[in-house]
Amino acid sequence: MLKAKIFAKGLLYVLGSFVLALVITYLLHRPSMKVIAQRKQPAETNYDGWGPYYLSVVQGDLDRSGFPFHVGRNYFLYLGRDAGTPS
Repeated sequence: MLKAKIFAKGLLYVLGSFVLALVITYLLHRPSMKVIAQRKQPAETNYDGWGPYYLSVVQGDLDRSGFPFHVGRNYFLYLGRDAGTPS
């Protein structure tokens, strides 16, 4: 009976650790997709009514290629008709 309780408690610790590891991995690998800077096309520029266009600098996910000494961020440019974060 005592062995079964110890086994159940150990199994609970292992499963809890596994779930916690999954949550932490998800939080570390998700991109932030935060817009750092955004510019709207000038009013003088007109593309036959296909506007306005926005140029955005978006903060992407973490770059862990230099881990453990340097963990940087990836950035990318987004050009589109909608203002805000690209989907």
